[in-house]
Amino acid sequence: MNLTKQLSENSNGRSNVPFAQLLEEYTYIRPQRGQIVQGEILRVEDDVIYIDIGAKRDAQVPHAELADLDENILDQISRGDKVPVFITQTPSNGENLRVSLKKGLQKKDWDAAVEVLADDEIVKCEVAHYNKGGVLVKFGQLEGFVPNSHITELRHLRDMNERQAVKARMVGETMPCKFLEVDQQKNRLVMSEKQAQSAREEKRLLELSIGQATEGIVVHLTDFGAFVDLGGVDGLVHISSLSHERIDHPREVVEVGEKIEVLIEDIDIERQRISLNRRAMLPNPWETFANNHRIGDLVSGVVESMADFGLFINVGGGLVGLAHISELSLFGGAQLEDVYQQGDTVLCRIIDIDIDRGRLSLSLKQVSIQEELDWMAKHGEQPDAEAEAPMDAEPETGDEVVSEGVQENGTLEELEAGADLESNADVEIEAEADSEADAEIEVEVETEETVDVEEDIDAPDVAESETEEAVTA
Repeated sequence: MNLTKQLSENSNGRSNVPFAQLLEEYTYIRPQRGQIVQGEILRVEDDVIYIDIGAKRDAQVPHAELADLDENILDQISRGDKVPVFITQTPSNGENLRVSLKKGLQKKDWDAAVEVLADDEIVKCEVAHYNKGGVLVKFGQLEGFVPNSHITELRHLRDMNERQAVKARMVGETMPCKFLEVDQQKNRLVMSEKQAQSAREEKRLLELSIGQATEGIVVHLTDFGAFVDLGGVDGLVHISSLSHERIDHPREVVEVGEKIEVLIEDIDIERQRISLNRRAMLPNPWETFANNHRIGDLVSGVVESMADFGLFINVGGGLVGLAHISELSLFGGAQLEDVYQQGDTVLCRIIDIDIDRGRLSLSLKQVSIQEELDWMAKHGEQPDAEAEAPMDAEPETGDEVVSEGVQENGTLEELEAGADLESNADVEIEAEADSEADAEIEVEVETEETVDVEEDIDAPDVAESETEEAVTA
């Protein structure tokens, strides 16, 4: 209580002590410049604040000091509040006793920072500014520095422009921090979001368990996978576990900011790493395919790759089936690459579905020409003349041939009768051919006999000539 209050109480009849005695007994501090003392706010005016610090006179916070204070502080203080102040000017030579409320509050914040560091606590601080080295955060009336290496959002970024853009966006936001260094004399207050995040992650890790299904938000994409925030801790979904389909980059199936379901496959508390699986939470494409298709169904697909033993065909939904070379239509000794190319769309027949082994067997040979023509027409493709009637094409099934013959030439009985007539005619033609062959043989025999007769006729002539010569002699 200052002297003014005591004299006021004495004048109101609350004390009979003489004024001189009061003045002699009243103890007060002798303010020294640079001291931090505790004071009580007496009144707040527009251009000055009066504070009782236990001296002979009231201390004043001047207008220049008020202009330098945050508006939030001015709105929060009122008469009777206890505040620390820093003595900037002593009342010598008739001058006023002046104090700095801001420096006093800073002192209070330094003391609080020392306690936070000792207790290894986490505090939330607002980002006020940023520079190339990091960001500046508010801790009461103090400014702490968080280096780039201790900002979690920058750990995946290497480009300086991207880093600066992220830090600019952080201004005005709050971040959890831990104190690394508190030195009031050097005015050094170094903080780390990374360590605060690490502590939060360790706590969060203990709350999670392997095999647990949970939701998370995609926060970053890389060539090898996607990082997902699980509520204070990040986990990695490897690119192979993002989808049942083969993908070249995670952006093909997820995007930053998207909420996804994942399965926790592994937790490494020491290294603070979590392995996640998104594919396990998606419907099994093999079960879906088996529910919608049966053996013998037709299905279209795209030739994904070729091997010596057949074609790998993508039928959609991340499923790739094999059409063995024995189930391909290769005519006239054609090679696989002569008929099919990667990227070709083909029509196949399902010949086997093995859900457990994840295998699908397909056949192109078992697709009839008419089925392929109908499929091509349905998809707006016009087959060429060679495709409609290939020279070396295998005939369609007997039922289909008979069906087409019935439509063009009459009933089945008529076709069978016609076939019998054609068979009888063939027999007659063959009999006639045999008769002609026998006749030709007889002619040849007669010709040979004729030759013999002629030789016999010529022989007597020779003998007769020889007889005439003998007679003449």
